Parts: sequence; C-alpha cells; structure tokens
Amino acid sequence: MTAKDLSFQTSSSARVLNYSICPVFVASHVAVELGWLDEELASVGASARYLGSLTMDEQNIAHHQHTLPFQIRDGGNIPPTWSHARGAENVVIGTTGFNSGGQIVVRADSGIYTLADLAGRKVALSRSNADYRADWWRANSEFGLLLLLRLGGLTFEDVELIEIPAIESTAQLPPVSRLSERWPQTERESLAFNLPEVVALGDGRVDAIFSNQGRSEILEKTGRFKVIEDLRRYPDWTLNAPSGPYLITASRTLLDQRPEIAIAFLRSSIRAGRWIADNRREAAVILNRVTYQTTPADVLRDIADIDFIPSFSNQNLVNLTLLKDFLFDHGYIGYNFEINRWIDDRFLKAALS
Repeated sequence: MTAKDLSFQTSSSARVLNYSICPVFVASHVAVELGWLDEELASVGASARYLGSLTMDEQNIAHHQHTLPFQIRDGGNIPPTWSHARGAENVVIGTTGFNSGGQIVVRADSGIYTLADLAGRKVALSRSNADYRADWWRANSEFGLLLLLRLGGLTFEDVELIEIPAIESTAQLPPVSRLSERWPQTERESLAFNLPEVVALGDGRVDAIFSNQGRSEILEKTGRFKVIEDLRRYPDWTLNAPSGPYLITASRTLLDQRPEIAIAFLRSSIRAGRWIADNRREAAVILNRVTYQTTPADVLRDIADIDFIPSFSNQNLVNLTLLKDFLFDHGYIGYNFEINRWIDDRFLKAALS
C-alpha cells in the first residue's frame, strides 16, 4: 500500500499534524532536529505543530489522552495504552524496542548489595493523584519492582512498600516549538533529584527505589547512590516489558482522512533510524538534548544496541502484551483488549516501501 492507495479528504484543518515525543530514545527526535519531519510532511502538503506550543493544560491533556483528531504521539507505552482502554481512538502504527526494564537504586552507604538484602527493607512506590493522565511512573515502577524482587526470590510481601505522593507541577512554562528547547541540563537534573521518592531515599525514609536508566546514571554520579540490580543485564528480553517497547500512536481520524501524513511521519523516523545506525556518535549529541542522560557519551553507551527503525517485531508485540496484561491485572486500566486489534501495520509497510 502506498499513500495513493489510501483515500483522504482535503481540508485546511487536516493539513497540520499535532505531534508530541516523550524524552526517550526514539528516532523521531532526530527527524525533528535534522528537519526531516518538516521535509517529509511538506512533501504531502502538510506541516507539523509540536504540542509544546500549546498551553500546559492543552498539551498535557492531548499528550496523555490523545484527544486531537490529527495527532501522533511517540514514546512511552503506558499513557497510550491507558487512553486506548478509556476509549481514545488511537492506533499503534509503529514500535521501537528498548533494552532497559529498570533498576533498583539504594544509598551507597546502605549496606545493601543484593536483591536478597531488601528483605524487610522499605521500598518506595510513587502515587499520583492527577486525573488527566495515567499514573504511568507508578505502573512502570510496580511492574519493574515485581520482576526485580522475583529475581531475588522475593515478593512484595517480603518488603515494606512505602507510598510516596508524587508532586504535580503547576508551572506554566512558555510555549516551545520542539522538545530540545525545553530540556536544558538544569531541568533534567531537577527531574532526577527532586522526585519525592529520590528525596525519601536520600534522607533515609526508604531504603530503595525503582529508577530508569537515565535517572540512575545521574544519581550514581553524585557518589551518594548506587544501582544494585538492572533488568537489562539478563538474557531474558521479556524483562524489558516494564519500559518497552515505545509506541507510535496515531488518531483514527488522521489515518482515515489523511493517511499520507502518518506515512510521512513514519518515513521521517525510518530515515532517522537508518541514519542513527551509521552515525551513532552524532546521534548521541542530538539525543542528549532531549533525554535524561547527562552527556553525549552516556547516550552513546546506552544506544549502542538499539534498533531505532520502527517495526512490529514479534518481541516488541510480546512485551507490549505483557505490559497491557499487567496494567489490567493490577487495576491501571479497566478494559482489556487484544493488542493485535489495536495495531495497524499498513502505514509502516507503506513507509518502508
């Protein structure tokens, strides 16, 4: 199937793609920074509008609930899964694999060296009361902790879970045209150190926290914290399910009325993914502007074995199913559904062709 094979209706309101990208390792960041997203959209008579150019309330709701009819979201998998289960007409049109399910971080002087040492200890679990989005960090953390404790022969019954209330930012940040304009070093460090569970770990109210790769690296560099276990160290690729795969989701209206826009977005990401494979050092500099990692060298190390080209690999679909099942079984979503019914691979096939 090509763009010509898909009929669409032309209207001025349908020529603008509303998009957002999470601060994670996906090729669309590179496509934006190198101008390839604009170029591919222009080739089909469309343009891009980054959701960060809207008010904070507007962008938060659209990013997490997928409310706009001509919208694409790229990044973390929990918000789009949550919004789809709530009735959002978003469709998965691509996935990107990621090889880091998460880590356990403790204080460097804690005397904790192995997962078994966590028995009887206090482990933080964040909770958000925000009603406009999924409590994605709690879900990510709970799933990751469940797997990590199991690797150490433990369950949640063997540790004391301490709920730490999340702090919802009310800051009205100025509009930006792309994420790199809002992601300076000071902001990523603030996000790493000011999280309530990190504060609780630092002052001794808890003994361990779940963390993602970029945040862990920032914390370890202080000399105050250390990682005692990392899911990516294991050959079992299903242990990456708490964090991956990343999803590219598009509004059903966009796919029905302007499919060539979705194909153009995917083309730009494929183009960027292929470029990253041959230029990882240069790509690390770009991705450092939009992710948690402190330096381009950190990024280069962490992206060494990532395939950035969107796909529907069997492993990605299995991990997405594992994540969806966890979210349903643990009450994060109230509606269960089949992953295969949520996916439409025609647009990626057209982009690849």
